Amino acid sequence: MTGQVISLAFALLGAAAVYGTDVFFCVVGRTALARISDAALVETMGRLHEVADRRMPVFGVIGIVGALASIVAMAIASNGLRARISAHADMVTSMRALGQCARREARRVRLLIELKARHRLSCAHPNRHATKRSRAPFAGPSA
Repeated sequence: MTGQVISLAFALLGAAAVYGTDVFFCVVGRTALARISDAALVETMGRLHEVADRRMPVFGVIGIVGALASIVAMAIASNGLRARISAHADMVTSMRALGQCARREARRVRLLIELKARHRLSCAHPNRHATKRSRAPFAGPSA
């Protein structure tokens, strides 16, 4: 990530230097040189380009190299990002499978608890289902 930011900064600085020079001459240079003679204009522009041809390629190269390095860093980072996304997807799949196992186990435990509770109820009242004998009221001795 840091390499990507640094290369992007170089790309922006190189492009900004070239763009800034062009904008400066469009806005300021053209207006300033509009009022001089043709001979002075040719000599001034010749000298400017003589100096600029030696110094400006550095900024152009910095911009191009920075842009290419940024592209390479982004490609490398996207592979790392792809690997992280894949690992996350694997983890989610594993957690989902684990959740399904846990739900099955919870269902099984719940059924066991219900069965034990039913069994306890049936053991606590052994004659629960037996019919009760009806007691007739005592009528006394029969004569």
